Amino acid sequence: RLKCANSTITMNPVATSDAAFRGGACPTPEYTIAYTGNYTTSADANYNFGLPGVRIDGVVQALAAVGADHPPARVYLGVDFIDFSVDQATWTAFRPQPLRRDDGALERQFKRVTTATLSLDALVDSVHTLVEQRARNPETTRVDGFTPLDNYNDLVAGEGHAAIFAQRSLENARAALKRPKAVAWPTPGNSLPWRLLGDYVQAARGQGIEVVLFTYPYHAELLETFRQTGQWPAFEDWMRRLTALAADHQVPLWNFVGFNAWTTEAVPPPGDHRTRMRWYWEAGHFKAALGDEMIRRMHGDTDPSLLPGAPLTPATVAAALQALEQDGAAWRVRDPAVARRVTAYAARAAKAE
Repeated sequence: RLKCANSTITMNPVATSDAAFRGGACPTPEYTIAYTGNYTTSADANYNFGLPGVRIDGVVQALAAVGADHPPARVYLGVDFIDFSVDQATWTAFRPQPLRRDDGALERQFKRVTTATLSLDALVDSVHTLVEQRARNPETTRVDGFTPLDNYNDLVAGEGHAAIFAQRSLENARAALKRPKAVAWPTPGNSLPWRLLGDYVQAARGQGIEVVLFTYPYHAELLETFRQTGQWPAFEDWMRRLTALAADHQVPLWNFVGFNAWTTEAVPPPGDHRTRMRWYWEAGHFKAALGDEMIRRMHGDTDPSLLPGAPLTPATVAAALQALEQDGAAWRVRDPAVARRVTAYAARAAKAE
């Protein structure tokens, strides 16, 4: 379906209307691909190019490959802090290579086909697919690329949001304690994510593709995890460097990081299996409802005071980081229970190391 003429791609979690693909029809020339991996929206004329588990370097290379044949009109590209962590050895040892389309040699293509059709994994996946046909909330990806995560409904009904948050927050604490606490080093060198992101933006603009970068609306519990595991200085450095990259390449950057009415959504108490959160499944995944609001905000469709997010530029990044620090401190005073939970998760994670 990406072989249609004049299609456009927007990278981010945005969904294409069902009509766009019904009966094998091609998307309209205004087709957009959106990538985020964390959410998808229901906006029309968009394709969700979310690649679960794929870091930013893999995403931009996939985008470059797709855009080489069928350049989209616009790409919404979500950028995740954790993709940029780097230790000093990796930073200085990196040797930049040009961003280029990788069609793959014939033997690699053959291996992919046989793995997908003739392997034990393919058999297991096929059986799993048949079983999922009877599930009320199956794990699936729609024809428009959207992965709705409906299977989370079963988890919430069986365990409740509190249990899911607890499991994910403990995993986040463990991962954050292990990750390098830097996104760059003050030495000559570079790292793959920064280099490929810049190369992709430059190449896309050269093709006439409109690129819109944005940060994710991390739940307050995840932001607090960054702070308590020593990742906060790296997080602030990442935001500064991302702002500079966007400015250097003259593309907009929308910032959805903050302690606000959306990201501080309260988690239902343990044992509550009935309450459904509006914006988040757990600290690591926000819902399509919030993704819709983000797309509306970036489109300028409604009153900015009613939606999250704001443009981030070199002239505003210092004030934005100061506000983030102040808002976080105020939130911890208002809702100290969440910070105490994160402290407990971080202590458990450190003890397990």
